[in-house]
Amino acid sequence: MERDFALKYNKSLQNQLTGAFIFTTFTISVLYGVLVFNAMKYTEDDILNQRVNQEAQYYIDQYRINPDQAKLPNSIVLTSYLSTSPDLPDWLVNEPIGTRELHGREVHIGVKALPGSQQFLYIVISEFDASNLERETSKLVLILVFIGALITFIGLIIGVTLSRYLSIPFIQLTEEIEHSNEHSELPFFGYDRSDEVGALSRAFTHSTKRLRSFLEREKQFTRYTSHEFRTPITIIRNALAVLNLAEQSPDRQSRNLERIENATLDMDSLINTFLLLGRDKYSHQNSRIDISTLLNDSLEKNQLLDQANRLDITTKIDSPTTIECDPRLMSVLIDNIIRNVYSYAHTRAQIELTERKLVVKNDIDLSKSESKRKTYGMEIVQRISHFSNFRTSHVSDSKTFEVTLNFQNSEDQNALL
Repeated sequence: MERDFALKYNKSLQNQLTGAFIFTTFTISVLYGVLVFNAMKYTEDDILNQRVNQEAQYYIDQYRINPDQAKLPNSIVLTSYLSTSPDLPDWLVNEPIGTRELHGREVHIGVKALPGSQQFLYIVISEFDASNLERETSKLVLILVFIGALITFIGLIIGVTLSRYLSIPFIQLTEEIEHSNEHSELPFFGYDRSDEVGALSRAFTHSTKRLRSFLEREKQFTRYTSHEFRTPITIIRNALAVLNLAEQSPDRQSRNLERIENATLDMDSLINTFLLLGRDKYSHQNSRIDISTLLNDSLEKNQLLDQANRLDITTKIDSPTTIECDPRLMSVLIDNIIRNVYSYAHTRAQIELTERKLVVKNDIDLSKSESKRKTYGMEIVQRISHFSNFRTSHVSDSKTFEVTLNFQNSEDQNALL
């Protein structure tokens, strides 16, 4: 079906180009034929008028020398009269002085005043006798029609050839777009061209990039959400397990209900955060927040993942630790760093927080393969750091893994320099 569409598009474009070319060549042929025919007519009229004037001037020159010996010009195609000639046709008598063509009689006439006399000289040339154009008009028209048809036919051949040549880039671009998928290479065919094909290719390429970016954000949203929901779901499960115990004190029951409520609020905040990250443009809602508070909250929440109490975590927090940032994004960012510690550290971890950076270092559980230790946590950290204009780096070897989150953005660093 895609192939049929491409062929239909191909034929449609070729037919339009061919039709336009045929129409143009046919119009040019008609105009050319009319121009040639009228040029020949005007040339014939000009030649005959010049002949009339030359014959009249020759007689007048002779008349000036000797009026009695001046002879009227006559030939097979030319007849001349004086106003006193007895055979002067009646239709010539009242003609004004000058040279002209009488279309009704198909003749060219010249009326001249003789010098020193009241008489007029009349010269008449018949078009039928003086020129073959009038007799061969039908043949001339046929020749011009044949030439016009030949030009139109040549235009048809050129139009078909040219339309095929011009439509090839459009067909290639159409087929490439139709057969493209999310793994197809970009840009499309003709991206660097400076003509209409290039403009179409660039438009389709940019639209495809935007669509792919949207699909990638959708996939990231699914991955990030499923990853981030593990902690609040674990909290809710543990709290429900405690609530299902036979003996419950009011204080213990209240704490577990509060944990469920907080975990639910965290889930709602995570969804809103990832929806914000999925937008093309994100408007930050920055405020002054204390990073140590976010860090302590994250440590408390993620302790539920360390049910065996196997981790020895030491913290060093300088004061003050207040920075300007988006609280929603910063909470998710720090929570992912801490969760990675609880999920993949072996026995110990060190956390150092200052006003400028957060450094988290932990040993590595060698019993877990590298593929098991690879999570979406660091991917989320890198993405949020990019949105917040922070710098995140991590180094690792066979024994330790260290993450550094620098709160100073590039503008602040340039100011310090």
